[in-house]
Amino acid sequence: MAHRHFHIDDVCYPSVTTIINIKPKPWLDKWREKHGDAFCDAVVKEANTVGTEFHSIAEHLVNRVNVAPSTPQLAGMAASLKVWLSQHQIIPEVQEHAVYSVVHQYQGTLDFIGTLNGILVVIDWKSSNTIYEDMGLQLVAYARAFEERTGLKIKTGWIVQVSKKPPYKLATREFKLGKRLFKEFLALREEYGTKECDGLEVVNLFTEGGKGGSI
Repeated sequence: MAHRHFHIDDVCYPSVTTIINIKPKPWLDKWREKHGDAFCDAVVKEANTVGTEFHSIAEHLVNRVNVAPSTPQLAGMAASLKVWLSQHQIIPEVQEHAVYSVVHQYQGTLDFIGTLNGILVVIDWKSSNTIYEDMGLQLVAYARAFEERTGLKIKTGWIVQVSKKPPYKLATREFKLGKRLFKEFLALREEYGTKECDGLEVVNLFTEGGKGGSI
């Protein structure tokens, strides 16, 4: 299936994750060399399936809606997240919310913006094996795009990661979404440049006077 291409004023906007993924990943290259593309593609596909349902579970639990996970694995992950949520005061404002930056020409879909213990934050739910440094780049890109669209400044981001393996340990990391981190993302955006769009799966986003609104 082709990736979706988001157009604004006939310009194709790359996603935040596409931009960040241009960074070299030698460990990933070695993994593929060791196991082969067929095996690795199957592992990635399964991980993406788990990740998609986990995001849906997180969205429901944040809204205090009961869910019925489809597998024991996801039930264990949900249980760990429930415990963490019970220990914090969390109030959602928007979830699974598409944002874009006209100024810097990128787009993406953030998981959560709301208050965590009284502080406005952006949160990304992860089902990865660990929390990576680059995840902060994702958070700051979403926060700045949201600020551009709404005027609301978000200074703090959180990664909430739950392991896919028993005992489904939950880990968190707080990122300060300051100028240094955003400059690092913008350097990657500049390096990515402008790519040709194949014209498939195009989503047109319209703006008013070049400013636009939240999607």
